[in-house]
Amino acid sequence: MTDTDSTDRLLTQREYAHYRRCSIRTIERERAVGIGCPYVRLGARILYRLADIDRFVDAHRIGRPAFAERDQIATDRGPRSSTASVLR
Repeated sequence: MTDTDSTDRLLTQREYAHYRRCSIRTIERERAVGIGCPYVRLGARILYRLADIDRFVDAHRIGRPAFAERDQIATDRGPRSSTASVLR
């Protein structure tokens, strides 16, 4: 397997739960309710593509923008005005 196809790697439920630091039961519950990560069914086995897991986790990211994004936002706004100039 090369580095270019490492995201196509398939993980078992146990590996996926370990990756997410949650229980296998949580993974099963999310799949049953239809809110979980996309999966592949091969016969009786349930497997998860690493690329799908990464997209699923990224889609649930909450919080401030990453440093690069925040710096770009600050650059787009231009120089920050001082408090003194705002109060005048």
